[in-house]
Amino acid sequence: MCRYAVLAIAALTIVLGCQSAKDKFPAETRTVFGVPVTVTFFIADAKPEEVKAGFDAAFKTLETYERNVATPGATNQLEKIAAGAGRESVPVDTTVYALIMRGLQLNELTGQAFDLRYGPLLDAWTKAGNGTPPQADVDSALALIKTGGMFVAGKSILLSKPNMRFDARGFVDAWAIDRAAEVLNAKGFAAFEIRTPYAVRIVGMPVNQQSREIKLGNPQTADSSWAKLDMAQGGMAYVPARGGSGRLVLDPRTGQMASGAAIAMAKDCATAFGLAYAIAVDGDAAKLTDKGRAELLGHIRISGSGPTYQVAADGGLKDRFKTLN
Repeated sequence: MCRYAVLAIAALTIVLGCQSAKDKFPAETRTVFGVPVTVTFFIADAKPEEVKAGFDAAFKTLETYERNVATPGATNQLEKIAAGAGRESVPVDTTVYALIMRGLQLNELTGQAFDLRYGPLLDAWTKAGNGTPPQADVDSALALIKTGGMFVAGKSILLSKPNMRFDARGFVDAWAIDRAAEVLNAKGFAAFEIRTPYAVRIVGMPVNQQSREIKLGNPQTADSSWAKLDMAQGGMAYVPARGGSGRLVLDPRTGQMASGAAIAMAKDCATAFGLAYAIAVDGDAAKLTDKGRAELLGHIRISGSGPTYQVAADGGLKDRFKTLN
């Protein structure tokens, strides 16, 4: 099996924990961003009518971002920005504008290891299939990323050169989970979990619990009982080198593909995703800026290959990770 296929399995086989049999928390799963998303309210024995509005509001928020940022088509605002690259400034919704601005902030926090403008680099690797793209294609993409500017006027954005484009797949999932959490808080829900195969956001906790168990799938054998992680409140993101929906973890400074996987925990999922992406690219957290390290609550780096993987855990996740076999 080629290394790309192995990493693709890694992206698909992480399983983020199930509630125990004794829990009777209402939960609903729908497919958004091409993956199962489960919302769970930590309200024991809740009646359906007590949580229906919460489920509907959370999934509506997620689906809005899926439509406006992730799904190709006329409503995708990142595609509109790309279509105007080098020619015109494109107005975007406040919500999409905020997503882009946070992405830029995270790029600074990671020492330029996380850059939403990496779209041309992704195109070069995608065109190469399971191979490595010609260096000339990589160099052309890097030139756009490194020298192509971005101009902002109000809520309008201009990418300075033709063929520049944002790619927020993976990040938008995490960002949308955080926005859904805000919507649920505004509706009065104080304790819940939103999870996908790549990210989980926990707000509040069930009574008499201080953490939630998250089960991790083996990066190579699809064994969902490979490891577990006990997570407190906050956001967690899992970033394998070849992520879902065709998103590769590529170093926007060198054009090279990362290897292995990284897990990060932070105050929210979007921050965790950006930090985990950078750790996957750099191999550890040492190259994060001081501000970036301050936002990192804990991280795990997974490298090597089966049956033995090298797992390095630090911070708030150091004593919360355990392999099961």
